Amino acid sequence: MATALGNLLVREGRFPAERLEEAFQRQILYGGQIDTNFLEMGLIDESILLQYMARRFEMPAAGRAEIDDVKPKLLRLFPRRLAERYHVVPLWVDRRHLHVAVSRPLETDVADDIGFMLSLYLVPHITTELRIQFALEQLYSIPMEARFTNLLAQLGEELGPEEHTEAVSSWVVDEPARSVERETQTAEPAQEETSRDDA
Repeated sequence: MATALGNLLVREGRFPAERLEEAFQRQILYGGQIDTNFLEMGLIDESILLQYMARRFEMPAAGRAEIDDVKPKLLRLFPRRLAERYHVVPLWVDRRHLHVAVSRPLETDVADDIGFMLSLYLVPHITTELRIQFALEQLYSIPMEARFTNLLAQLGEELGPEEHTEAVSSWVVDEPARSVERETQTAEPAQEETSRDDA
């Protein structure tokens, strides 16, 4: 999975093969998904990386704009325990379909289990590992690892004080580097409060 994405980026000239090999070695040392290592190394802009991830996994992409647009009422439909266990974040509901952000393709049985529990069909949107971590903190108050807080700062972003209150010091990065309105209608009155356009 990581190799195919990396090879695609090299093949299209986003960075040389030597840097890809460095990213793989870095992933062995520090862990994390390969997209996280690309960003920490400053190899590629996140928005461009998302486009390539969408191509590689044949899914629509979801970035910070889509996560910022999540309505609080939707969190009652998709409980914290599911988000934390599977690292899946709800985006919006369109009729009987729940659009979710994932940083890697969901196993079929996992998608089926979640859909069965919620009585909805899941529609995955690919995003970076960073954005999943950001969303878990922003939406569910699940503390973000220091590594990802530092990466946000490296990218020129940071969590507000109401979203992240602990000092970050335990992770040192050694290599720096659309908000589109969707008008959806629910099929049943019970689903109205979870649609993307609710106030």
